[in-house]
Amino acid sequence: MGRNDATGLLWFSGWFASVIASGALAYLSLGTLWAVPAFALYGALFCFAEPIAHECTHGTPFHALPKLHDKIKDRLPRPSDGLAEAYREMAATFIGQQRDSSYFVRPDLPA
Repeated sequence: MGRNDATGLLWFSGWFASVIASGALAYLSLGTLWAVPAFALYGALFCFAEPIAHECTHGTPFHALPKLHDKIKDRLPRPSDGLAEAYREMAATFIGQQRDSSYFVRPDLPA
């Protein structure tokens, strides 16, 4: 399936109708035990809109990220060598910020 406005509009229409229906269900179930799953459904549907809206509003949708990375990769800091190293760096930063609130990590950037 290619990218086009009609497909996006179809997906948006289905999501919007689901949010309206689940919102009505949640409203109608107020005061009953059915309100818990109804509001959970409504909240889940509403949360699914955030990643899409986030990517679409700042102008770099997912399909453009590889090109963006190729353009800026020589200006990025070296990535961590695995999850353990990343957690060590986070722990050291957290401890440093507990001792001194102005502490921050300055990554080594390429010249």
